[in-house]
Amino acid sequence: MIKTIMETKELTDSPPVLIDIGASGGLLSIWKKIAKYSICIGFDADDRETDFDKNNTNSEYKKMYIFNKLVSDSTLEKNNFYLTKSPFCSSSLKPDNNNLSSYAFSNLFKVINTIEIQSLSLSDALQEVGIEYVDWFKTDSQGTDLKIFTNLDDKIIQNVIVADFEPGIIDAYIGEDKIYDIMKYMDNKGFWVSNCDIKGSPRIKFEHAKQKLKLNKLSLIECCQKISPGWVELSYFSSFNDSEINKRKILLGCAFSILKKQYGFALELSEIGINHFNEPIFYQINDFCLKKMKQGLIKRFPLLVVKRLYQKFF
Repeated sequence: MIKTIMETKELTDSPPVLIDIGASGGLLSIWKKIAKYSICIGFDADDRETDFDKNNTNSEYKKMYIFNKLVSDSTLEKNNFYLTKSPFCSSSLKPDNNNLSSYAFSNLFKVINTIEIQSLSLSDALQEVGIEYVDWFKTDSQGTDLKIFTNLDDKIIQNVIVADFEPGIIDAYIGEDKIYDIMKYMDNKGFWVSNCDIKGSPRIKFEHAKQKLKLNKLSLIECCQKISPGWVELSYFSSFNDSEINKRKILLGCAFSILKKQYGFALELSEIGINHFNEPIFYQINDFCLKKMKQGLIKRFPLLVVKRLYQKFF
């Protein structure tokens, strides 16, 4: 179904544009099914664990642009960038060591070097590669997700279909964008939350675990007690409340919904497509989503019955 949607004229003429900010560890695995049809723009200032081809010679994407620069809300020649023990924690914001010291993962945020690096605004980066729209925005910038997103022109934001953020719950960085900042902003921009996956670390000082429990590995410390919330993987979908019904956006919304297993929303969008365009592909999407949801029901229903019986008698 994804292949059928992506090969429509609307999407071959205007390929999906995917933004990945904070691409340490490689680009999103969920994009693999749409990679060859899409334009991807990746950013990461700390390239110690960045797993992508900077020369685009072996890229799975239709076209790929890589920026080994700091993405910020402005373009500056020099910006401080804090390289931490873990490349996944490096940031333009200084770690809040005082607050982090209460958590087992605090050692990952230890600054091993501070460098000056050129920053680039997202708007300037898009202009540099000649792209005027964004369909799927993903950022894990370690504290500046909202600042980067709002650097986009409002017209571009209004047409974003999926926006993935990774904001903090605790104070991991000084002056960071927190989860409530993003939720307040997105609520007013016509988006709905499609996923909220809370991540965290045990609230125990690393030195206590090392001295009193004789544990010096985070994975072992995590076995000892409950994980406390620290940050969240937060994903948004456009509510498609635009006054103008755009066929390309509806098709791509269906494809993204299917990728994220939001079959009910894909069904809703396919109904819009049927009502406005009455084309076979929207009927195909409609049937596909109904089939997937029925399969899910058949798969999970026996487990639901067992669970209900267990709760009733035990």
